[in-house]
Amino acid sequence: MIQGDGDPVTQYDGGPAMAAELGSQLISVRDSGPHDHYGSNQCVTDKIDNYLMNGVLPPSRSECAAEPRPPVPTDTAKSNRGDTPKRTNNARVLALPNIAPSGENGLRNAGLDRP
Repeated sequence: MIQGDGDPVTQYDGGPAMAAELGSQLISVRDSGPHDHYGSNQCVTDKIDNYLMNGVLPPSRSECAAEPRPPVPTDTAKSNRGDTPKRTNNARVLALPNIAPSGENGLRNAGLDRP
């Protein structure tokens, strides 16, 4: 199991809990940003590849440092309204689809209210 402490998709506490429940190894990624680490984090990739190619499990609890995050440029553009930055041409807006089940009680309609 691989779990990043800054994973935007799954909370960190779920990783150790799931690893304990399954009795499996946990690779924690410190100061992580993305959800995926295999193939993009050399430390994680080395540990997983060693298992896949040589059958060698990582220690039950091991850590990897996150890969450096790309620099974020400072937006210094000003709008006519004072100090509020204005949107620049290189800004992008990503619209995410609504994947919530429809109906009054989404969990019940999706069948997720049952154990």
